[in-house]
Amino acid sequence: MNPHRNNALAAAQVAIPSQEYITEQQVVILLSALREIYPGLMNEEFPKEAKLAAEATFLGLCDRLDKIIADEARWSMIATTNFYDELVETQKAQREFLSTQTAAASLVLRPSYIHRPTLMRDETHFYAVWGDSTKAGGSIIGVGATPNAALIDFDAAFDRAPKDQLNLLLETENPTTPETPNE
Repeated sequence: MNPHRNNALAAAQVAIPSQEYITEQQVVILLSALREIYPGLMNEEFPKEAKLAAEATFLGLCDRLDKIIADEARWSMIATTNFYDELVETQKAQREFLSTQTAAASLVLRPSYIHRPTLMRDETHFYAVWGDSTKAGGSIIGVGATPNAALIDFDAAFDRAPKDQLNLLLETENPTTPETPNE
């Protein structure tokens, strides 16, 4: 087994303690301390100063336990419910982010992104051209009514067989020289 993977899994599985768990742990600690101090209070052989210190600590522990019991917020589920609602919203945001990231990753895999064809136009169409358009079969061309449509057709051209590839610039009897969109 890969020890780095186990560490990553352990880090990913950090439990977030609930308010109820924290309260439970606090009460357990207080009760445990009270159980330890109580026998000393009953022991007549304890020095008077030690007994007074134990009584003060015992009263402080009881006071702290009373505050926990009286704290209405500790007994309400509102904080826990709000926390879980926030977790759900965070998960939704993470899903949206991952979806956007996946879409962006698929864009960089498109042939039009990888090969960066030249965009040209004539009176009616846009052309995405990669390679030597003056030689038959020397280029890959995508055609569309918009630049994006031409790039989409260019991407589709990579899935067509050579006999299906269209060299649109050489097919016409009187080829027009497409202009770049910025001219």
